[in-house]
Amino acid sequence: MVALGFSLGPLFGLLYRMDRTTDARATAEALRRAAFGPSHGRIQILNTVVPTTVAYRQAASARLPVHRFEPSRRGPSPSGLETMTDLLRELPLGIEEADLEELGGHTGKVRAERAG
Repeated sequence: MVALGFSLGPLFGLLYRMDRTTDARATAEALRRAAFGPSHGRIQILNTVVPTTVAYRQAASARLPVHRFEPSRRGPSPSGLETMTDLLRELPLGIEEADLEELGGHTGKVRAERAG
């Protein structure tokens, strides 16, 4: 892109519809390594992933954002609110923590800590 007279800023990839299998986690890690190394850090696959849950389809059918449709859930997968809040925390958008709390009250940490 430099040859065209402009440089490309950092790019962020988001893994979505990821199931909770060892193979899916290994594939995600391989994608992170494959993108980060050759791009010298300019391409980064985010740690936050959108899981395969029915809530995303139901929220779309209800014409609601998933963080409003599913503010909490039981089970090992994070709620729509947790996922979207973690995504906002991870992206370099300059959003303050207090603003995230106002969105829905989720005070959790990035999903990697949830699994541990």
